[in-house]
Amino acid sequence: MNAAKGSTLPLSRLYYWNPSSVLAGNFEKVMLLCVPLITSDGSVIGVCGFEVSAMLFKLQNTPASSTYTRVFAMLAPEQRNELDASKAMYAGNYTALPLQNGGPLPFKTQENGLSTYFAADGSTYTGLHQTINIYPKDAVFSGNEWALAILMPEQDLRASIREHNRRFLILLFLLLAFSVGAAALISRHQIAPVVGALQKVKDGKVSTYEKTNIQEIDDLFAFLAAQDSAASTQLPAEEVTKNSPLFQDFVKNIATLSPAERSVFNLYIKGYTAKEIAEILCLSINTIKTHNKRIYAKLNVNSRKELLLYVRLIQEQEGVVTEE
Repeated sequence: MNAAKGSTLPLSRLYYWNPSSVLAGNFEKVMLLCVPLITSDGSVIGVCGFEVSAMLFKLQNTPASSTYTRVFAMLAPEQRNELDASKAMYAGNYTALPLQNGGPLPFKTQENGLSTYFAADGSTYTGLHQTINIYPKDAVFSGNEWALAILMPEQDLRASIREHNRRFLILLFLLLAFSVGAAALISRHQIAPVVGALQKVKDGKVSTYEKTNIQEIDDLFAFLAAQDSAASTQLPAEEVTKNSPLFQDFVKNIATLSPAERSVFNLYIKGYTAKEIAEILCLSINTIKTHNKRIYAKLNVNSRKELLLYVRLIQEQEGVVTEE
């Protein structure tokens, strides 16, 4: 009424929203919209308006609480980074009684856009608020700012984040376990033929392999089988005798072997395999393979089969081997 006295502003610029308060002789809290009554000569004779009850505000503005059961809305006066919780209207399943009796509610905005609100009793709340205009810019009470906020106890938000993280970790673990299991099954299905094929190569069973339906492995076996076939046709056993020039040259070339190569060769004559020779001479199998290459080159042989053929002839000549 005092603001309307002597003012030339229209009634649409003179109204006032009275903050939440309890009606006299009643327990119900309401907000009052007050409009001055002005006579034709400009005299202010009283006020009129209407009330917005706390119950109506709650029914119309309660936020969905399917996830956060204690979330609530609040319409409150705002001043100097504070919300006046004692003069606010509340809507939600959570009554927020500590706030309604706690006076100013300072807040601090975080980097993630949320704000933390500090109640007088030491409790904290997390949420968002937005300043709203309930007065025109040129109204008498345009300096009175109000804010609409959505809040919840901070502990509820933390518990929800922990639960979401727990579910995410469980899902991630299940996905990881599924990926490892799928990888193991695929690897077993794809790698088993390769491992089996390599084992046959190692065992010297190139000519009896079964197709793996893996192009590279099948091509390798075909190549090795062709090499074995070519090596066996280069020197038929019936064409090599003790008196043949090939055998005589072989015996002559033995003298060109180094002491280490001769040690390996002598053990071949005694019937030992490459693996056994490596164990006897305390050498690695790779070293034995290196000696084999040099022995083949010096004795002019192309394969282990050819070498063993000449070794057999030497054994028969020396009387080491008799009829099997």
